[in-house]
Amino acid sequence: MEAFSEEQRANATKFFQSFLSQRSEEDSTLLTVARPCFTLEELEGECLHVARRFLSARGCPGILSYHVSNHAVQKVATGNVDDLWKKEPVEGDEEEGREGERVLSPTAVATALLDAIEEVCRSWAEVLPQLTQVPGSIELSLHAIKNTRRKMEDRHAVCVDINSLFGLQDCPPQSYYAVFDGHVAVDAADYASVHLLPNVVRHPDFHTDPASALRGGILTTDQRFCKLNQKAGSTAVVALLRGSTLHVAWVGDSQAMLFRRGQGVELVNPHKPDRENITSYISESFSAIVQDERERIEELGGMVIWLGAWRVNGSLSVSRAIGDARDKKFITADADTNTVELDGTEDFLVVACDGVWDVLNAEEMSEEVWKYFSSGGSKQTFAKALVEAARREGSGDNMTVIVFFFPTFQLPTGPPSKTSADETGDGNTDTTSQQMADAAEPGGGTN
Repeated sequence: MEAFSEEQRANATKFFQSFLSQRSEEDSTLLTVARPCFTLEELEGECLHVARRFLSARGCPGILSYHVSNHAVQKVATGNVDDLWKKEPVEGDEEEGREGERVLSPTAVATALLDAIEEVCRSWAEVLPQLTQVPGSIELSLHAIKNTRRKMEDRHAVCVDINSLFGLQDCPPQSYYAVFDGHVAVDAADYASVHLLPNVVRHPDFHTDPASALRGGILTTDQRFCKLNQKAGSTAVVALLRGSTLHVAWVGDSQAMLFRRGQGVELVNPHKPDRENITSYISESFSAIVQDERERIEELGGMVIWLGAWRVNGSLSVSRAIGDARDKKFITADADTNTVELDGTEDFLVVACDGVWDVLNAEEMSEEVWKYFSSGGSKQTFAKALVEAARREGSGDNMTVIVFFFPTFQLPTGPPSKTSADETGDGNTDTTSQQMADAAEPGGGTN
């Protein structure tokens, strides 16, 4: 981690002065908690999401918004929580699964959070503490489209500096990139985009076994969401970069691919109902043998049926997911993981939903990389180029693509070899920057 530069500290002070001098009733409108009610366990995730979104709207510089959010949320969480409870138990349709439960009031939480943000800004305007950040610049490209679908049910989440957002000390640089592809409705994807990262970071294995924390965080997110909603579900693909190690976890068919010197390295074996004979699908990069999905489902009494695609009990075309509570016996949230040690030859990481991977395999993606960069394409619009390539190949699905560029990125010097370096056998969003923190709140294309 490195300290803020003098320029960053000056910009921080300038922001605090501007923020404090322009407080208005509009702030209460900007800082709203959309979920009608939530529990104490969900407080951190909800508040971090809302605080980052609010500070971004108010023009807070990237990583500074992480620090302010962390300190403000901790003030709320360690303050007088008794004032935040709803006065009456949940009734009616406020939120499915909450009936009779004691929950927090979104209005009270939003008011307390806004007060805490102002308190942090006022204190730091007088004496700015020593703040740290991930060394060097972070280069990302992000693009999301509704495409030909009626609604946008993808969501994504990016955190370029986990340590700053959660106040972690003495840790290597850590960042997080995730895509969620919802089905039935956007509810599960939306919930996971807000709560999965806090659930991973607060998992007891986070510091010692990140892969275990990713699996545990996905299970916790699934269990809490299933209490609220019996219908909606979502895939999840999550990349956690810690120092020189990349950890990937997934449920469903959203995927991640690592590019090394122009060649695509598949990191994910998607959870599709017809996945068979996978016990032999082993490589040095996989942390465990993954199970035959068809066999698992049939052993549990389910069926894998072809109805335009292979489907679990004739319904879902993915065999693992967050949510889908009614079919949880078959649609488990038990994630697979893959851990890769980085060797300095990495160019970039692509994290995307199945709308991309259904039409572009590793070899085709490598070809697109070569064509794009050899024709003078920029990093900033690369994610959009991948989405457009998938559209040309016939994808009409929602599409979300996150591209993280490693400091070791090199422009391709020639077309890819025919054999990919495969180690394992109405709404738009277009976001780019050197420091993506201010645009990296959980979210997705607008519906």
